[in-house]
Amino acid sequence: MDTADQPWVDFVDADSIIPEYSYGRVKAITFVEELEVIDKNHVHRLLSRYSKGRIDYGLYKGKDDNLGVAVPFEEHPATQSITTIVDADSGVLTGAPGIAAGYIPNAMPVVGFRKSGILKNYGRPDISTDLWPLLDFLDETWTNLRREMRLSKAKVLVPEYLLDNGKFGEGMSYDHDRETYSTVNAPPSAGVKPEMFQPDIRVDKLLQVAEATSLEILRRANYSPSTFGWDGKSTQMTAREIDDRYQATLQTWRAKSRYWKAGMSEMAVDLLAVDNYIFKGGATLQEPPVIEFTAPVQETMKDKAQTLQALDGARAISTETKVDYLWPEWPDAQREQEVERINLQNSGAMDYMGALGLDEPLEQE
Repeated sequence: MDTADQPWVDFVDADSIIPEYSYGRVKAITFVEELEVIDKNHVHRLLSRYSKGRIDYGLYKGKDDNLGVAVPFEEHPATQSITTIVDADSGVLTGAPGIAAGYIPNAMPVVGFRKSGILKNYGRPDISTDLWPLLDFLDETWTNLRREMRLSKAKVLVPEYLLDNGKFGEGMSYDHDRETYSTVNAPPSAGVKPEMFQPDIRVDKLLQVAEATSLEILRRANYSPSTFGWDGKSTQMTAREIDDRYQATLQTWRAKSRYWKAGMSEMAVDLLAVDNYIFKGGATLQEPPVIEFTAPVQETMKDKAQTLQALDGARAISTETKVDYLWPEWPDAQREQEVERINLQNSGAMDYMGALGLDEPLEQE
């Protein structure tokens, strides 16, 4: 069986896993994978149950709507190689102190399932059930807009004697796609002439309704309209102006990033443990790492200068912290040199070797 020389992290959609909880914490995760069809009458699924320090495998043969029964791994070509690595209980040890998998919810809490046991831990989508009526109304608005465009086609009112009659027995029929369809029952001597008729189009009103509905959906989903192009401002903005305009989106990002930080920190510990146990990597962690994400809105140099000026005026920041805040990408030695130069300038001392040149010698008469 060909294997990689190191462990790696993969992503699986939430609809392909079954997490198990105990007192609000994940105790096991089962991954469900539908394998290649080898029998049109059955569906083969590989179940991989990740628990503390262990992975248990199982091959099931069933239908589209049920799991079926467990069958030997040799029954499907994709799982035949598993028999070479599993123990007598169809599992393998990972060597990880925790679960070699994690579940990161999209958003919490789940208001509708707060009293429904493990369902409250599954997380919720950004589009919750209370937004469904608004989404239906938005769909209806766009449907009305299409209907408005269809019914607002220009029409021509013509005398009946100018129209062609259909075949015998067909009578008269209505076709809304033809431009000439309305008739006026009048003799030629009446002097009736063709008349143009153009209905009013309510496009602007319907678009206003659609935009207002979309904005309300975004507001309830806790996203800023500017994130989706409704900013109404094309000039360059500072980071603080962007933060104010994208406040709801940034709050959503901060909330979601907390779940990812916790999940990735645990994952790093288990990943190194698997590497040590199976691949003899040798790297260890004394404690879980602290995960940081780069903010989606970066402060400009002007924003940083205003912040430092305010903190310095309040005498609430040191020179070292100023340099660290202004130049976080610099190495420690370079930041220390910058602090020394600033302190030297603020003390009034003169750098004779760097700031001043040597005097020219006096000419002897």
